[in-house]
Amino acid sequence: MRLSLSEISTVGASFEEDVAAYAEAGFNGIGIWEFKLLADDRANLALLSQAGLAAANCVPAVPSILPLRLPGMEGPPNPRERIDALCSSMRRLAAYEPESVLVITGPLADATSRGLVIDGLQEIAAAATEAGVRLGLEPIHASQRDTVSFVNSIAEAIALLDEAGLDEVGIMADTYNLWEEPPEALAAVARRVTGLHVADIPRESGRPDRV
Repeated sequence: MRLSLSEISTVGASFEEDVAAYAEAGFNGIGIWEFKLLADDRANLALLSQAGLAAANCVPAVPSILPLRLPGMEGPPNPRERIDALCSSMRRLAAYEPESVLVITGPLADATSRGLVIDGLQEIAAAATEAGVRLGLEPIHASQRDTVSFVNSIAEAIALLDEAGLDEVGIMADTYNLWEEPPEALAAVARRVTGLHVADIPRESGRPDRV
């Protein structure tokens, strides 16, 4: 795969519109966001085949183990339900033969949260392995520690995976989240990188996550 575009870049468009537009623009891959997929996976796969698009990194409909604190993206409040949904997504998305599927921890709620995440990662990783999917944990910028993820660096991601005993799980790297990391930090874990999402650093005034 040479170059793909993530569907969050065209969040207001449908899956069918994304497939047509990305193919016309010359991309040969698509970063699938599961919430955009039609219920009929066979029809979805036919669209991709006709357009000549391969699945790059996929984002599950419920992307995090702990609930997100983002308006409109909270999802189920129960971590058990979220873990089950993530395992189901591994099985569904496997049909698309993606380069990888990501998972996010979510923000800490209390003293039990880290343990829940470790247990959840182990279950999700097992489901991914059984489905033949490569799983990547995505570190999120520290400005979103209280809303999206308590894992905010490559080192923290590796430490959590080591604690969970999950050497087979990789790192989904996003320049939007890792812009403060030195290049050598990413190079040091290159073999574990499941995908690289390149995004500009927003410079709008009033944003707390960028300078």
